[in-house]
Amino acid sequence: MSEENVEIVRQPIRISDRSHRRLEERIAVRFPNLAVAANRAWFRLPARSRVRRLLMSRVARQGVEASNRGDYEVAFLLFHPDMEYLAPTGTVVLGTFPERSQGRRGRIQFERSWRGDWGEFRYEPDELIDLTHQLLLIGRMIASGRTSGVATESEWAGLYTISRGQVIREEIFFDDNAAALKAVGLER
Repeated sequence: MSEENVEIVRQPIRISDRSHRRLEERIAVRFPNLAVAANRAWFRLPARSRVRRLLMSRVARQGVEASNRGDYEVAFLLFHPDMEYLAPTGTVVLGTFPERSQGRRGRIQFERSWRGDWGEFRYEPDELIDLTHQLLLIGRMIASGRTSGVATESEWAGLYTISRGQVIREEIFFDDNAAALKAVGLER
């Protein structure tokens, strides 16, 4: 990560256990260019801006809640059509786990496939770190096996690179949130 004007803002984040598609999400799905334009405007605000912190927290929370309920149209709405996805390395997981994939459609397809390997599955974010042009979401994955029902919990982090209001790159870290922090030049 380069040192050019990077302002770091950390804030706790909590999601709702039960969520549904809100009016603003229905509007955003219907008019995605409007959602991207609004997001682009928010990213122009200074990282310490109270409005930016509120909006970034809300966008991240809504994205995780949408993903947890399987609403991928909303969850990946702000992902660029040609975005790059980097899967975690050195992790043993169920099913096919491509090292990288290209595009929003590929990312949605991967998420559907990944979730299909589990019975229950949800992301539980704990902290959002705004790094000016990147967002780092840190938390846990909580899941149970589809056939065995065995519960599991592990660390999870997502590093999102933003350009012109859209996610252009997503890098996922499993089982090692310290590696995610180190990737952006932070230590716990």
